Amino acid sequence: MSQYPPPYSPPSFDYYQPAQPGTPDLLAPARRASIVMFVVGVLFLVCGGYIGIASSVLNMNQILEQQRPSLPPEAQGMFTPEILRAYFVGICIAAIIGAILMVGLGLLVRRGSFAGIVTALVLTILGLLCFLCPAVGTIPMFTRLPFQAGITLLILAVPLLLLGLQLVWLIQGASGVSRLRAWQRQYQAQYTQVQYPYGGFQQVAPSPQAYGYPTRPPVSPPPPGQPPVVPPPKQM
Repeated sequence: MSQYPPPYSPPSFDYYQPAQPGTPDLLAPARRASIVMFVVGVLFLVCGGYIGIASSVLNMNQILEQQRPSLPPEAQGMFTPEILRAYFVGICIAAIIGAILMVGLGLLVRRGSFAGIVTALVLTILGLLCFLCPAVGTIPMFTRLPFQAGITLLILAVPLLLLGLQLVWLIQGASGVSRLRAWQRQYQAQYTQVQYPYGGFQQVAPSPQAYGYPTRPPVSPPPPGQPPVVPPPKQM
């Protein structure tokens, strides 16, 4: 029987499978954030498509006349049907681009990509600012048109709540991915230490001189055109 122990075989781990009972699932917040990103992406796509269709079908003159009383006096002369149509088309394009980015980044976030999580965080903060500014601007409308202002705030509250929840889970997901990477580096270091206990250096075999035996002098190559000369056998 051999006296040497069998080689160490590291256990196999699948980091994308759910955690075992009793162990923390570090990628769970990232997966939850990806689900919210998919929902927000679909919501952006539906709203952008609806606004794009409405801008090409509805009568902008009629809409402008209906909304003119809600505008400040100094801004009533700034809006024309062409400007209002271009405004709706811009919202449609921005919503579709945001939907594509949300779905694409959601796939990266679900896989635990740290770069995808950071990019999604930046996009989420920009989305919150885009919806928060109109919500704050709607507050002065309560003195003149309280019903329309309340409906507008309720509509804006839906994406604000979803993006806020998404932001919280993305921050937790970034922390979980960082901890998972640190654990992977620690595991790799422990595996390397077990696999190469001498620091990874190979042992060099000692030369014959270390055991007291003489070494044969090196044989010089023969001159060009002559066969090699075989040295005479050593006398015992």
